Amino acid sequence: MNVAVHDRGPVAVTVELDGELDLARVPELERVLERVRPVPPVLVVDLSDVTSADAAGAGFLGLLAGEAEARGTCLRVWGARPPVARVLRLLGLGGLLVGAAP
Repeated sequence: MNVAVHDRGPVAVTVELDGELDLARVPELERVLERVRPVPPVLVVDLSDVTSADAAGAGFLGLLAGEAEARGTCLRVWGARPPVARVLRLLGLGGLLVGAAP
């Protein structure tokens, strides 16, 4: 999995992921997101190039959303493909989804 962070100015940061969003990738994501400072008002996680997700990877997004909310940040997940979006919805995280991958 590759992770790219794009600072969109004082309002938002976009984190782009590719490959698989699974348990093996959670530590890498934690390290990357620790470097996102200052905490932006909006954090977008772009999953357009993520091919699959397991419960651990999707669950990490849920924990991240809770932490973001506690810090006054709005977390949104962009471009999830149908299989990935399905996992997020099954875990009750469908409210994070905005936009859809083709």
